[in-house]
Amino acid sequence: MGRLAVGKNSYRSASVVGKILPSLLPEGRPTWNEETPTSECAPRGGATDAGRRRERKGFLKLLGVLLITAGALSVADCVADPAQEAARSMPRVPRNKAAHSQLEIGLRQAAEREPTSFEANYRLGEFYVQAGRLKAGIPYLEKAHQLNPAHYANGYDLALAYFETGDLLRARRQIQGMLGQRDNAELHNLLGEVEEKSADPVRATQEYQLASQLDPSEGNIFDWGNELLLHGAFEVANEVFSGGLELHPNSARLHIGLGIALYSRGLYDDAAQALCRAADLEPSDPRPYVFLGKMSEISLRQAGEVKTRLRRFMQSHPRDAQAHYYYAMSVWKSERIPNGKGDAREVEDHLKQAIALNPTIEEAHLQLGNFYANEQRLQEAILEYLQAIRLKPDLASAHYRLAHAYMRSGDKLRAQQELELYQRIHARETAGDAKK
Repeated sequence: MGRLAVGKNSYRSASVVGKILPSLLPEGRPTWNEETPTSECAPRGGATDAGRRRERKGFLKLLGVLLITAGALSVADCVADPAQEAARSMPRVPRNKAAHSQLEIGLRQAAEREPTSFEANYRLGEFYVQAGRLKAGIPYLEKAHQLNPAHYANGYDLALAYFETGDLLRARRQIQGMLGQRDNAELHNLLGEVEEKSADPVRATQEYQLASQLDPSEGNIFDWGNELLLHGAFEVANEVFSGGLELHPNSARLHIGLGIALYSRGLYDDAAQALCRAADLEPSDPRPYVFLGKMSEISLRQAGEVKTRLRRFMQSHPRDAQAHYYYAMSVWKSERIPNGKGDAREVEDHLKQAIALNPTIEEAHLQLGNFYANEQRLQEAILEYLQAIRLKPDLASAHYRLAHAYMRSGDKLRAQQELELYQRIHARETAGDAKK
C-alpha cells in the first residue's frame, strides 16, 4: 500500500512490535500431593491454572508478533502508485558506498541549485527515505509538498515518514488533509495504523473497517481482523476473517487469522483445522507450523492432522530445533489419546535432537525430563529439570516437576525445598496476574 519501490512496509517491518492479547482462562489454585503427576493432570507449561493462563498469554503474544509480521511482510499490501511516472524516476539507492555518496551529493546539489523545484526536493527526499534516513528526508518531502500539495505519492510518503519517526500528530494531520482530496482505502489503512500507535483502538478499528469497505483486498481485511484480535474482539474478528476467506479462499494469512480467532474463542479443533489449511497453502512458510506446534496439546480431534503437518515441517527443516521439539510433542500427544499412534522412542529422539541443535530451549529440557519421569528414569529426569531451571530459574513447572522427582526418589528434603520455591514463584506470578 505504499510507494518507495516496494511499499511502506519494506522499511518498517524491522520495527514491528507484538502486542499481548488478553487471556481468557479461568482462575485456579494449585494442589500438592506426593503422587506422581500424570501428563494428563499436570499442565505441559505450568503446574496450575495460572500457569496455563500465562502459557496461553505467551502463546497469544507470540501469535500477535508473528501475525503482525505476516501483514508487514506481505506483498499484498503494495498498491499501484497513482503518480507512477514520477515514482519510476526516483533514484534507486546503490549498495556501493561510494556510489551512494556520489548520488547523494548530486541530488543535494540539484536541490540547492533549484530550491523551488518540486522534482529536486522530491527526489532527494525519496532518496533518504529509501536509504532508511527518514528524518533527513522529511524536510525535503515537506518542501516538495508545499510546492505541489496535490502530488499524492509525495504526500503519502511524507505522512508515512512522520508515522515511522513517531510524529503521530503530523502524520494524522497529513493523512486527514489528503483524505479531503482523495478518499481511498490506502489512506484510511495508514490512518488506522496511526490511531493504533496512538493507543486509540476504537478509531483504529473504524479506519481499518473503512479501508476494507472501500477496497476489500486481502491486506485490508487482514489488518482489520488483526486489529480486532489485538484488542480481544474475537467473535467479530472471526466474522471478518471468515468473510475475507469467501473473497480470498487461498489466503494463508487469513486462515492464520481465522485460526487465532477460533483458538481465542476456545474452538480448538476448528482453529487447528484453519491453521492446517494455512500450512497446506504455503508449506514453506514457518508461521502456521509455529502456531500448530503451540497448539499440539489442545486439539484432540485434529491431533493426527497437526502431527502430519509438523512432521512435514520437521523433515523440510532438519536443522530447526523448534521443528523437532514441536514434532516430538505432537507424537507424544498421539501416544496419549485413544487409538493414537505414538512412538515413545521417537518422542525421546526428537527432544534430544532439539536440544542438540539448540541447548537453550528450556521447554525441551522440561519435556525430556517429563518423558524420563514417565519412564521411571528419575535420575535422568532430575538432570533435565535442573538444566531447565538453570536456563530459566523462575520456570515454576520445572520446580514443581523436580519436587515430584525428588519425592519419588526418596529425597524428601530437596523435594520440600523445590516445592517451596515453586510456591513462591507461583505466588509472585499470581500477584502479577492480579495487577493486570
